[in-house]
Amino acid sequence: MTGRSEKKIIHLAHLAVAITLGTTTTSCQLLLPLPPKDLIRTETDGKYSWRTYEHLSLMTEQQLGWINNETVLVVGYSKPEGSGIYAWNPGNRPRMVLKQGYRFCFDGNTWTAIAAIPKKGENGNEYIRYEINPKNLDTTVLGAMRREAGFNADSYFTCNNENLPQILKGRGLQILRPSDGFLDFGQHGAMGQPLTLIKADTTTRIRTHILLSNPLSTLAQYNLYPQSYLIYSLGFNPNVIEAWKAKNQHTIWKMQPNGSATTITIPAGPWLDTGGGDKSFAISKPGLLISSKGYGEPHQWQAGVFLLRGDRSHSKISSGSSERLSVSPNGCRVAWSVDRPKASGIGSTSNISAADLCDTGGNASR
Repeated sequence: MTGRSEKKIIHLAHLAVAITLGTTTTSCQLLLPLPPKDLIRTETDGKYSWRTYEHLSLMTEQQLGWINNETVLVVGYSKPEGSGIYAWNPGNRPRMVLKQGYRFCFDGNTWTAIAAIPKKGENGNEYIRYEINPKNLDTTVLGAMRREAGFNADSYFTCNNENLPQILKGRGLQILRPSDGFLDFGQHGAMGQPLTLIKADTTTRIRTHILLSNPLSTLAQYNLYPQSYLIYSLGFNPNVIEAWKAKNQHTIWKMQPNGSATTITIPAGPWLDTGGGDKSFAISKPGLLISSKGYGEPHQWQAGVFLLRGDRSHSKISSGSSERLSVSPNGCRVAWSVDRPKASGIGSTSNISAADLCDTGGNASR
């Protein structure tokens, strides 16, 4: 169970800036200065220990995720560089990968991104797709994001607008990786129907035991670890929280690309003591990660990131209103965004944080 954390804090010095630009391929090494209060902490609850990182000059805006075991991609903002997709190796300087980039995607083979480029001499933006090289983070222009006519939708796996099979029209769908197909929640607007995996050929249909009370608020999130989809509802209103507490359980699902699904039951715990707020989940090598958001005192400090192990013991990895969990491909490192009050006391900023759960003395070998 949780106990008081002991912290060893390392202050990092200011670092320099360098930019290198290519032609059609761009190598971008815009390095942000690390303020003195950037922190690396070694923490323990008495039984387990882990290392956490928090960067204070890059504010996350809407997306983060590991591109490999060392680097987190972040859609964020920093002065004076502005908005874009940054790369952050925890403990080191974030660097700009794609200026004005607002989304990155992985289809199972290729990393891509979209940037909103202001049109020359007129209002509005052009939406340009890029390929990201995961080894050196160079970007190559692929062309404008297409807009298909007819039955179509934006894919968060290809960073493009995709034509959808007409046979699926009128169904509640989520687009998966191109090789995996679609999730069918049933007739559009229907509730409580078993989820069906429809493969890309639309003829292979795998009915699962996953039963969703509100498919409209359901997320199917692909995780590089353990190479499966985590499926859960985003609607954590007071009624859902009270039912979770009363039953001492809440259900989410892990689904393999072949449609095989596993039920994950989460007990009630301190991740509910936040006065309401969203939750996110991710699977790591040491156990299930849960993030919680909290608003106002004391809830914003009761909220945080929690690690729930197989024996139902847990550790609070970090405090603060947190969301957007992402786990590295090896299952050892987790990144998330955390809201911190501004020095003025008015409003908050959303910082990027990470933890190495398999660091020396960590949980993976326990």
